[in-house]
Amino acid sequence: LDKEGMWEEKFGQFTDTKPHGPMSVGMDVIFGKSQHLFGLPEHASSLQLLTTHGDGSHYRDPYRLYNLDVFEYELDETMALYGEVPLVVSQSEEFGTAG
Repeated sequence: LDKEGMWEEKFGQFTDTKPHGPMSVGMDVIFGKSQHLFGLPEHASSLQLLTTHGDGSHYRDPYRLYNLDVFEYELDETMALYGEVPLVVSQSEEFGTAG
């Protein structure tokens, strides 16, 4: 178990404390037969969500939702920019639009 960063993290000259320790929630969602997914606002990437796994994936890392405010950010990345409202909309010919 790697305990580094569990109770606080340093970003340059700034320290982010975690008084209640490390916490996270993970979830996988599948939109059956959808070819296109859109959403996850506040990311500096395309509106259409690009693949993050498998052969030919556009990104190495999954889309991550953090409660944060990033001052300097990289373009075309899956990292979050601000606190998130995880809205995802899918489209398929058979089932139409769902989200």
